[in-house]
Amino acid sequence: MNQQLAVPGSMDYYPLLAEMSAYYNLTAEELQTRGFRKAYRQAVEGL
Repeated sequence: MNQQLAVPGSMDYYPLLAEMSAYYNLTAEELQTRGFRKAYRQAVEGL
C-alpha cells in the first residue's frame, strides 16, 4: 500500500501522531517504531 498524505508545514508532530494513531488504529509507540518520525520529517522538509 503506497499512500501519500499531504502534511502542511504548520502541522505539529504530536497532534499528527495522535491523528494517525486513531486513523490506523495503532498506538503512538507502534507508529514511532514503524518509522513515523522519519516519515514526518521527510514530509515536512519536502524530501
